[in-house]
Amino acid sequence: MSTRIDLSQSAVLEWQWDGETRCLATPDPSNTSIQFTIRLESVSPDVVHAHFEICIPVKLKDKGASAIYLRISPSSITTFQHSSSTIPSDVIKRALNCTVSDRLHFQLDTKPTLLVPTDAREPIVAARPRSGKIIDDLHQLSQITCLSIYIKDTIISNNQIQSITKGVSQKHLKPFPSPDFDISRMYGGEGAKTIALPDPDPKPPSYTEHTPPPYTKPESLLPAIDPPDTRKRARQNSDGESSISQVWEELQRMQKRMVAVDTLQQEIRDLRAHNTKLQEDLTSLQKSHQDLEEEVCSLRLANADKADLEDVDRIEMLDNIAALTSKVDYLDRGKDDDAFIERVLLEIRLRLAGG
Repeated sequence: MSTRIDLSQSAVLEWQWDGETRCLATPDPSNTSIQFTIRLESVSPDVVHAHFEICIPVKLKDKGASAIYLRISPSSITTFQHSSSTIPSDVIKRALNCTVSDRLHFQLDTKPTLLVPTDAREPIVAARPRSGKIIDDLHQLSQITCLSIYIKDTIISNNQIQSITKGVSQKHLKPFPSPDFDISRMYGGEGAKTIALPDPDPKPPSYTEHTPPPYTKPESLLPAIDPPDTRKRARQNSDGESSISQVWEELQRMQKRMVAVDTLQQEIRDLRAHNTKLQEDLTSLQKSHQDLEEEVCSLRLANADKADLEDVDRIEMLDNIAALTSKVDYLDRGKDDDAFIERVLLEIRLRLAGG
């Protein structure tokens, strides 16, 4: 019997970094959620197609509202463990809106892959501090091989858990060959690309890595002198290292200032472009407003002309009604006069006959 899993649920990520437990529960914007997607389908006794992907909404400076995907290769999973009805931390409870959760633990032999839109500008720059913190967390997630994912309790069945566990233990999990899972189909068909996020806290290189060895004259050219005092030479070396350390720190500060200046200049360029677009939109709106005013004025004139015509028609109708009324009255009066004459003539004839 073939096994199928098609699941997409809100999730919270947990991992270890520098000996500390880290957690990513809230994306940007916070009214969205991190989505964990599992697709699994057994096609033969030895092959199970699988897809594991995490979508983290963020706001990028050049893209606005977007998302970064963390994709786990099915064939890279060496261990899969499931813990049901665990009591999560308060952060996980709030994010998943539940009191108990399932914990899915993945051990990998290769690091997860980060995917961003194809046209995203590199290096990836967050639009605001919250997204910047998420990008820093994603850098850590892209450097680890051990990850836990929390989802709501009872979302995934025991049979489904057993199918994943069996596929991992028997090395049967393979990526889906369907083009629907190709990164070129992501982001509404615009496509995705893999990316390596920079370390947010780079460590300065050691002194030996960036300092060339001191120049030494050939022994044949060195004068025969007594060796200097050991303690004095140690002090000189210490002073030299201190000076180089100070120079390195100053260079680091200068580099940070240069990066900050570049960032500000880019922001200024973006703001100018945005301002230009706003001015163009304002001009377009003003033109539309003027066109609407002219159209309203034309409609008012047309309505006024129509009202005048209606008044003329109404007056003509009243005149016609008055004329018709007069004619009717005249006709009615004519009939009455004829009857009166007949009565008078009859009276005269009667009197003449009676003598």
